[in-house]
Amino acid sequence: MKRVYLDWAATSPLDRTVLEQMNDAAVRFPGNPSSIHLEGKAAERFLEKDRGRCAELLGTEKKRIVFTSGGTESNEIILRSLLLRKTPGNILISGIEHPSLFEYVHFLKNFGYSVTILYPDMYGIIQPRTVERKLQHDTMMVIIMTVNNETGAVQPIGDIVRVVRNFEKTNNHHIHIHTDAVQALGKIYLHTEEQGIDSASFSAHKIQGPRGVGILYIKNVPGVLSAGGGQENGVRPGTENLAGIHGFTTAMEQYFTNFSERIDHAKKLMELLLSEYRLIPEIKVLERTPEHSPFIINASIKHFPGEVFTRIMDDRGFAISAGSACSSKNKEKKARVLSAMGLTKEQSFHSFRVSTGALTTEEDILRFSRAVNEELTIFRSK
Repeated sequence: MKRVYLDWAATSPLDRTVLEQMNDAAVRFPGNPSSIHLEGKAAERFLEKDRGRCAELLGTEKKRIVFTSGGTESNEIILRSLLLRKTPGNILISGIEHPSLFEYVHFLKNFGYSVTILYPDMYGIIQPRTVERKLQHDTMMVIIMTVNNETGAVQPIGDIVRVVRNFEKTNNHHIHIHTDAVQALGKIYLHTEEQGIDSASFSAHKIQGPRGVGILYIKNVPGVLSAGGGQENGVRPGTENLAGIHGFTTAMEQYFTNFSERIDHAKKLMELLLSEYRLIPEIKVLERTPEHSPFIINASIKHFPGEVFTRIMDDRGFAISAGSACSSKNKEKKARVLSAMGLTKEQSFHSFRVSTGALTTEEDILRFSRAVNEELTIFRSK
């Protein structure tokens, strides 16, 4: 039985061309980019070429690109920088953030920071007016992700930035705006400088790149708590993962080159899946807007808890998710995002996520829908 992978929001299959490029880089550049010998200098030139290409694709300058081990570390670097502030203040964070951000604020509270949670509307969107109402005179940072990993809700980052910058004019101090853009890279239009944000996190494995490689876009180098050899402008010390970074660069080039085609493909799959869901009375799709990501859809199913349904589908040969892969082992954390949107515990308990990618076909969607119908038919007959 051929398995169908429908959990691209958790991670994506490594692209073969990316793997080939990684292998080539690993063999061709054996030197440490920090070494001053011939091999080291060659590795450094190669690294900086990739940095320049990533900067170009993200619409920024080389000096603002920091290579990390992934989205989680990129997020942590920004939050850790707050610990060097002489006086703690207020942090605004959305209630739909990835655990790598949301769970960290509990740690910051122990250092005297106050945390204000921003709740989304019924569509999972943080409205700019909500941010405007919650800004305080001592707000130091606003944290709102670009695309939610569980619902696909796309946040109006540009409008939120404008609200914050207008508040700054009357409050006379800068507020750092950070966005987790892991689910946005290669899937919606991104230009870091145009957005007006201060920092953003990205991860390679969401776009068929290698795991364990990420990017932190940072407008101004923050205070850091890491010590080491000074790599990455001292923001992220440690010998750079040259092969992994080149794999990330290659994956970005591929996704940006065929950007429009990928979006059109995802929209067709989403329309097909929605039409199939409409034929199944036991399935209720989470409220969506036309701006939602076409790569992610969340729904609830009667009779089956989300985790049970996920296991049933796994036995049938389909990989789906009962929520964020980073919180699926903790039942309380798993329901946080949907609860923040106003869903009941029952609705959250029965929710599941399907996420598609470049290799997903219409036949995959139809096979999945048939399997769901077959399982429900068996249940109805009992």
